[in-house]
Amino acid sequence: MDSTAFDIRVSRHVALRLALNYIRALGVDSSATLSDIAKSLSSEEHEASIQTAYLDLPEDLSLTSIVEEFLTKRNRSKTNGASEKRLLPSWMECKNIVAEPVCQIPVDSPVLALSSRGSSYWSSHSSKSVLISETAETAGKPFNLQSPALAISQHPTDESIAAVALMDGSMHIVQSTPSVQILQSFKDHTKYVVHVSFSPSGRWLVSAGYDWKLHCYITDAQNTYSLKHTIHFYGAIESLSMLQPKGGMPETFIVGSRNDSNLHIISLASLGDGEPVRSLVSMNRNKDSWVSFTPMDISTVKDPTNDSWTVAVYTDLPSGKICFYQLITSIEGPSAEATAKAAEGDSLTAKMASASLGDDSQPNSQWQNESFRLVYFGEACGTHADSFSRPKAMLLPFYETRHLILAATSDDSTLVLFDVASCATSVDGIARRITSLSGFGGIVRALDLNRKHTGAGANVVTLRVGSFDRTIRAFELRPE
Repeated sequence: MDSTAFDIRVSRHVALRLALNYIRALGVDSSATLSDIAKSLSSEEHEASIQTAYLDLPEDLSLTSIVEEFLTKRNRSKTNGASEKRLLPSWMECKNIVAEPVCQIPVDSPVLALSSRGSSYWSSHSSKSVLISETAETAGKPFNLQSPALAISQHPTDESIAAVALMDGSMHIVQSTPSVQILQSFKDHTKYVVHVSFSPSGRWLVSAGYDWKLHCYITDAQNTYSLKHTIHFYGAIESLSMLQPKGGMPETFIVGSRNDSNLHIISLASLGDGEPVRSLVSMNRNKDSWVSFTPMDISTVKDPTNDSWTVAVYTDLPSGKICFYQLITSIEGPSAEATAKAAEGDSLTAKMASASLGDDSQPNSQWQNESFRLVYFGEACGTHADSFSRPKAMLLPFYETRHLILAATSDDSTLVLFDVASCATSVDGIARRITSLSGFGGIVRALDLNRKHTGAGANVVTLRVGSFDRTIRAFELRPE
């Protein structure tokens, strides 16, 4: 087949899909005629009401950002915003936040990852070293590896033990005291390992990589981990977040990958018996299977008064959009329409994966579409990020005053703080930008919420920030 003719055929197909999705977003019934659709597209009153929202936009805003925001506002005007604004009963608006610098630590190379628990502070660097310190004010002693570590996760019950995920596809479990030593090593990934995390009990260890695979390791009575499950995805895995547990629920985490419109919620049996249970929740507001963006990072916080979680998804869209959702444990099963849409989406994704991977790489865990619901309630925008920048987002809960702040990295070497609860009162559902932390001499690449100073009843959190300017900085954040 002539390549030019093939490109034209594919282009027409994609254009048709875009047009159909756009028409559905307008709320046009499937039985509508072309005349009905034309009327919806040419509603002058509707267009004028939307265009007035753009009078105050910055003059240097990119065309891509304007088009994206235009379509977002158009779709939002077709939905019932009142029901969405009731999704934040436990978080209150924050008028201002004080960010007081605590320390600035110079290091030998750009910072890739940070982790702290209690009085144990870990950092990884592009020089292939991991620094381990007993205080927040010093860099600590170096431990050299064969490849840079892209992620660090400390054990929930032993702060001297951490899992480090390396760029060469390997993973190590390292103990820092009495002397630094590698307890276990794994080489189950064939590409970058970009995420690693212990489960809240320490029973499980999960790693995710660019080889489209997620590995689940289980520990035995001798505290030795062994590979128990391997789960395949439809693209490189970009994001992973452990859910804070609630009573009776197995240890569960959220995964996001490329080439997929769904987030995957995976629950692990406490004893390792049986396959993991995987629930699919669409990130799209109309719950279709169209891949609108890639979830580059995910942060989750459990609601202090109910069994839901607030979820922040940092997208790769040019406007730096970060979507906010409420993750709810479903009580009733899905509707017939939702089940049909999910089945259609699974079929389309499975066909794509089968063509590129072969049947032996199909997901091997149980699929449960009725376990959770993901409900969109707002978004933040205005940061600088894309699919190559590996942006980071972190939800910062202040339980005493019930404030919830989002810290988001930006490629202009700043860290932006948003008030998540302001989505509920904003007319357009956009979170208010409280402030930006600047002064970094390079891109901010690592965030760490110091657990020693956070938890129920705490109203001050310590945020550690690692940058490509070869510094680790700590800020005490206090809402006003």
